[in-house]
Amino acid sequence: MRHLNVNWIKDLENEEKREFKSILKKPSFFKKNLKKFIRTIAIFIIAGFLLFSRGIFTEESLINEMPKISFWKGIAKILIFQERLLKGEISDRINVLVLGMGGVTHEGPYLTDTIILVSLKPSTKQVALLSIPRDLWVPIPGYGWGKINSANAIGESKDGRGAQLASLVVSKIFNLPIHYFIRIDFFGFKELIDALGGIDVYVERSFTDYFYPTNNFGYKTISFTKGWEKMNGERALEFVRSRHGTNGEDSDFARMKRQQKVIFAIKKKIDEINILKDPKKAWIIFNLLKKYFSTNLSFDEMMKLARFFKDVNEEKIINKVLEADNSSPLYSEIINGMYVLKTRTGNFDELAEIAKNIFEKEIVREKKEKPKIILLNGTFIDGLARSKIEILSPHFEIIEIGNAKKRDYSRTIIYDLTNGKKNKELNILKERLGGDVLNEIPDEFIGKGADFIIILGEK
Repeated sequence: MRHLNVNWIKDLENEEKREFKSILKKPSFFKKNLKKFIRTIAIFIIAGFLLFSRGIFTEESLINEMPKISFWKGIAKILIFQERLLKGEISDRINVLVLGMGGVTHEGPYLTDTIILVSLKPSTKQVALLSIPRDLWVPIPGYGWGKINSANAIGESKDGRGAQLASLVVSKIFNLPIHYFIRIDFFGFKELIDALGGIDVYVERSFTDYFYPTNNFGYKTISFTKGWEKMNGERALEFVRSRHGTNGEDSDFARMKRQQKVIFAIKKKIDEINILKDPKKAWIIFNLLKKYFSTNLSFDEMMKLARFFKDVNEEKIINKVLEADNSSPLYSEIINGMYVLKTRTGNFDELAEIAKNIFEKEIVREKKEKPKIILLNGTFIDGLARSKIEILSPHFEIIEIGNAKKRDYSRTIIYDLTNGKKNKELNILKERLGGDVLNEIPDEFIGKGADFIIILGEK
């Protein structure tokens, strides 16, 4: 019987050592591999240093401390920051739903007064803002049909996930993935601007809003004068929330333009104070807004989005507002006393098409000027004229509101000063208000600059 050599492992080790020594004796070995070997070891040393230092250093400071060559900068990004892509970045479209709500001190605190779908196209650094009307009539999962501005409130009441439910509704309506949401209440908006030290905004045209809502559920009058104004948080909030301004500032389109101005005024202020280069300032503001601000963006993702916006040209912003006019896929209707907007086709295909192709046209035409109306209360019913603003302002510019000289009108009177040139708008008034149409205009109303003058009666 043949015996095994018990020293075979030791013999194998000795053989490997001899082969390794013969390799080392070859001059070409070090020449060919020494630089590669040292470089590899250096990478591992720096990788360990960076990984263990992740919580101490910022991206900017680490990269600045390293030699100014692309090799080391690449290592820093790969190892410590990993250049994580934002959701939607691979498909070249990132969709962010921005929700603005009143907060606990307002009536209907979780109803979203502002709904904007912000889409970003990384390859061209384009941004498109699609303003969604709060009165859009939509199906809400687990609830039935309702106004889209109630989705957030319904989600909050069920499981505290209002923004997620609102995102789901918008995703289904527009047939787009909603990658991120940002929800902020009015106090958070004010605190952000105050924390930045205020913002400078150019007011395009002077206007007055006699029915700006107050925290005690009343109204107050606010005014803005054409020109530059330095706004604190409260003033900026009034500027973007105003819905019943004179001089053409009562439309959602006008309000959206004001919102855009404030957004880029904030962007400009952030650039001025170099918040992106000062993580401490960014972190202070981030924590300051935590109680008013909710999002599914991580801090790193927020900073990356902020850097993206830094390079966006304000003049190339695509701005689109969905409203109910003759060229829109939407029309208005009253359901159980509620003013709502519905699609003319009964489905949401046209809305989805608008959202899908929003980057195809950089210039969006403004809709034609609204007919002007004067709204007067011809009764002693307190607040009757004010109660009609909500159903009239989407179609008309209310240039004056008040009480009629006489207060004994039993029926509503509509004076048509257009000589029948705006029958479609006249039909809307008759549908909304009823009453009688008169073409004989009293002298006191001539020269008022209105298309229609309405005196509200008891019926």
